[in-house]
Amino acid sequence: MDKREFLIWFGSIMPPDNLVKYAMALEDIREIGDYNLEKLLSIKGVTKNFCEKFEIAKSEKYIDRLNRNIDSLNGNIITYYDDEYPEVLKLIENPPITIYYKGAFPRFDTDMIGIVGGRKCTPYGKWACEKFSRELSQLGIGIVSGLAAGIDSIAHKTALDNAAYTIGVMGCGINRIYPATNRKLYQEMEKYGTIISEFPFDYPPAAWNFPRRNRIIAALSKAVLVVEAKQRSGSLITARLAAEMGREVFAVPGNIDSLYSKGTNALIRDGAMPAIEVEDILLYFPQIFKAQIEMPLYDIPKEFEIYIELIGNSINTIDKIANETEEDIAKISAALTELELYGIVRNVSDQTFILV
Repeated sequence: MDKREFLIWFGSIMPPDNLVKYAMALEDIREIGDYNLEKLLSIKGVTKNFCEKFEIAKSEKYIDRLNRNIDSLNGNIITYYDDEYPEVLKLIENPPITIYYKGAFPRFDTDMIGIVGGRKCTPYGKWACEKFSRELSQLGIGIVSGLAAGIDSIAHKTALDNAAYTIGVMGCGINRIYPATNRKLYQEMEKYGTIISEFPFDYPPAAWNFPRRNRIIAALSKAVLVVEAKQRSGSLITARLAAEMGREVFAVPGNIDSLYSKGTNALIRDGAMPAIEVEDILLYFPQIFKAQIEMPLYDIPKEFEIYIELIGNSINTIDKIANETEEDIAKISAALTELELYGIVRNVSDQTFILV
């Protein structure tokens, strides 16, 4: 086997994290295939149970069955060694060594927001998730979530309904539809979006898989929005991981007496940014969320173009623009008022402007 084929085989037996880290540090990962029982057991985290599985997996019968499964299950694989492997995942602790996917080839270079929340949600949570997912989608922002019931499913479906790109990160093999109630959404994701997993084909869903899955959601996101979550919701793990990775974390505030808002309200108390309007997110990423401005409808004076460019680069208050251009504040204010009338900029708060 070449190194890529070895990684696919190696990933199919899901070695412990410590073994993955050790193996990825080797000059040639295939060296580990020659390890005897004593050398395997000397690695922290390796058990006799894994060693038995490791020996079985080295048989030609196992390898032939693995190859047949890959060919028959209509899926594709990106390995750590492939050029297509996303750099953002290489930067996280214990990066997935294989990424299995169905649907469109993963557009890892798309600007995406992670939207997560509880598997059970209130009508308010559903409304809030649809609102943010729809408005972000209409701006051309991709949505990444976990394809779970509740908020995750609402976020994916809303993205698809608004022709936006969406990635679903699963906590099981990509050929396992989980939960089963998501069959229709799964089929739509396979047709119009992308389903990914680090777990091999047929790998069953298990409780420990989902916190592990959450680190991938966080890594692929420019920011994470938690819509509605109980106090011990798994979506809070995604928020914590996102913060540890340097991502901005937003949370939708809710009724302080609601069981389903205790987690999100606690996030805000502990430092997450409250998300009330989509502009609350856009203000942190103006350079990413530039609108496609259709100018032919209007005869916009050429001298206004500098204001549009500056606002797109976070120089988005009258004072900042004045400092940058050394122009009169009254002139700038008049120009921005005209651009508002054209529908090109919007005054969101305290003379702060964004592109619309």
